Amino acid sequence: MTDELHYLLMTINHTPDARPRATINELARIIYSKNVWKAYTLDGGQTAEIIMMGGPINHVDFGVERAVSDIIYFATAIPEEVRR
Repeated sequence: MTDELHYLLMTINHTPDARPRATINELARIIYSKNVWKAYTLDGGQTAEIIMMGGPINHVDFGVERAVSDIIYFATAIPEEVRR
């Protein structure tokens, strides 16, 4: 959370040779640099995927998408024509 009702979502995926791109301490530094004042880390693993406007915006690890049983969902009740 960067402010009330303002959220930052990110995934840390792996390199092609399966090495993590960031450790938990590196992730904490990245989040802190984005002015996030409340953060949670979840163990997403291979299924960590961010979908926006109907499509994925990050690479799924190892090129294989698995079924996902849990989601974090953000939505708005403000009609699209008002948001423009």
